[in-house]
Amino acid sequence: MSVRFLFLLLLVIAALAAGCPPQSRVDLVEAAFHEQSAFLSIGGTSADDVWAVGAQADPLGPPTLLHRTGGEWREVEVAETLHDLWWVHAFEDGPVFISGGGATVLRVEGETIERTPTPVFFGNTVYGVWGASPTDVWAVGGFAGRDGFAWRFDGTTWTEVDLPDDLPRTQFGEIPALFKVWGRSADDVWFVGGLGTVLHWDGTSLQRVESGTNVQLFTVSGSDAEVVIVGGAGNGVVLRGGLDGFVDDSPAGATLLQAVTVDDEGAVWVAGGRGFAAVDAGDGWEAVDLGFVTDPQSVHALWSDGEGGIWGVGGDVLSPELDEGVICAPVGTDRWEPAPAPTPDLSCPSDRVDIAPDETIARRWLELLFDSIRRDIPEPPVHARNLHHT
Repeated sequence: MSVRFLFLLLLVIAALAAGCPPQSRVDLVEAAFHEQSAFLSIGGTSADDVWAVGAQADPLGPPTLLHRTGGEWREVEVAETLHDLWWVHAFEDGPVFISGGGATVLRVEGETIERTPTPVFFGNTVYGVWGASPTDVWAVGGFAGRDGFAWRFDGTTWTEVDLPDDLPRTQFGEIPALFKVWGRSADDVWFVGGLGTVLHWDGTSLQRVESGTNVQLFTVSGSDAEVVIVGGAGNGVVLRGGLDGFVDDSPAGATLLQAVTVDDEGAVWVAGGRGFAAVDAGDGWEAVDLGFVTDPQSVHALWSDGEGGIWGVGGDVLSPELDEGVICAPVGTDRWEPAPAPTPDLSCPSDRVDIAPDETIARRWLELLFDSIRRDIPEPPVHARNLHHT
């Protein structure tokens, strides 16, 4: 065989390989779609005990919470908060902890949902929650991408834990938000956040671990062998390592990465912007198809159910709308769709037609306007202008 022929043969093989569609080590399918609400986290204890949490479907309504059990999805009503839900962590025998906006951490026990008493400042968003046990739970977050915090729960009370003094800072001197927390045990817990922040809890204190990058680090997971962190900006970043440091092992062609999980065989799964996904089972990265009908703006979370199944959630999570939510699941999982919204009654209740019939015409119009404001989305400048005109 001539050298020239061999060279051409290699070019043909390379071209064919480049044109091959992404492969998957498990068969996945789009199992849910929610036009009004992005899904932000998925987790559980088994393939038949799965929780998916997401954003509010409308600005004045509750967040989205789904539970899959008995082979079927059901929507769980949440009256305890009117904020988006960002993460879920389930314990084998319960409870389930769910975190979100408005300094929210919910505890779900059976059919009971309660809001735990978190530290003050309602503006905090709790982006991540993880626990070694129901009486040793961590929550992390921040305010508008800064002012990161770490809280620890003992089963009754949340306590703020001091962050290291050597955290990276913005040009304005602010510390970054913390986005996720994950651990192997009560004295081996990892935290990631903005500006390349990586922290480790050894059972006594939080210490900074050098990451080698200053990009946003969104999610952390791992195994007994390694810690895996994903993030990035225009390009995706995968950091692998531990206390001795991290190395960059980013898949070729990866956009922003937000999701990571390690399955029961030790394979590392990552996903992110435009539905990009890849798996490394020990022989290098391989592109995978997560089964979405239309690729989401970004895959925000992945979860391995320990039974060979991979689950993922996402949507328009890189924009304030937080909508177009999707869930991927193992083939054979029933599809869920939200119930159609009820048709609103467009007639005016008789007792609201003229609220103050015995008052002056100016007072009667103002009372109607006040009644409209009470039922509208809060927009003080608009309402003030309408009141002035009236």
